[in-house]
Order: sequence, then structure tokens, then C-alpha cells
Amino acid sequence: MSIANAPGADWLSEIFTLGDFEPAARAQMSPMAWEYLTMGAADEVTLRENRASFDKIKLEPRVLVDVSRLDTQIELLGHKLAFPIVLAPVGLQRLYHANGEIEAAIGASNASATYVISSYSTTRLEEIAAVATQPLWLQIYLQPDRAFTKDVVQRAEAAGCRAFCVTVDLPVIGVRN
Repeated sequence: MSIANAPGADWLSEIFTLGDFEPAARAQMSPMAWEYLTMGAADEVTLRENRASFDKIKLEPRVLVDVSRLDTQIELLGHKLAFPIVLAPVGLQRLYHANGEIEAAIGASNASATYVISSYSTTRLEEIAAVATQPLWLQIYLQPDRAFTKDVVQRAEAAGCRAFCVTVDLPVIGVRN
């Protein structure tokens, strides 16, 4: 079943541009889930700067170029990937969908993409690994309790995670108003 035919997907008929997704998504979410996903910390200066930087990205079409033999494969960390796209870690996915990370892993697998499991996953990494058919990586924050961190790393390795994305930008939890 395609997403357009999924139960409760009537809102998709109203999507015409990328900008249409935001109000449609907001209408489908609880206020708490929406705020967690879209808000930044404190005065949201970094959030505004990130949006402004993203808005500066422009696609530069190339015309009259031979595209009969394209190859988007890359080798990254010793593994061949079909293309240089990795699904970034997103925490608390069950706030947005009942099957959260399971559906994300299935989607990544269907798209032949690598999926990075969030440290703040709402699904055990072993359950995610059980449905994934493509490479899995794990985002990890080094915890003061090194035994805890070691346990998470060993569980991830046993589940088949091929790489770790060490996140170092959170020495203190940001103030969320």
C-alpha cells in the first residue's frame, strides 16, 4: 500500500509544494510532538541560522550532460552504499508514528539507504536491526557512566551496527521554553 492510500492519508491530496508539508504535518501531530520536532533551545538563534543557511542551498542544474551511465555508489567506512545519503538520527519517533523507528528502518531499507539509529530512540536497537536490510549505524553520546556507554556499544555491535556517530554537541541539555 502506498502512503497516499494509507488510512488517514487524506491530507496528502493537499500537498503540492515542499512548504505544504509543514502545516499538514502539524495538523497530524500533538502539540508536544510538534514542538519537540520544530523548536530550538533558548532564544532559537541557532535554529534561525540553520534555516537561513539551508535556504541558501541551491540546486544547480546541468544541461546537455550525458547521463546514460550514472553511478551514485560510494564507499564509506569500508562499505559500499548505493548513494551518498544517510538517514540522520531522529529521536523519539514514536511521538510521530506508532511504529516509529521500525517504519523508518523499513523505509531506509526499501530505499537502499543507511539508517542512523538515534540515542533517543523509542524502540530497542535490536528490534530495529531485526527489520533492517541495509546498513545500520548508531548515534551515541558518551555518558559519564562509561560502563553504560560500553554496554550500548556492545549491544549495537551484536545487533549488526556497522558504525558509530559520536555526538559531542550536547554537554548540557538546552533550555526548551
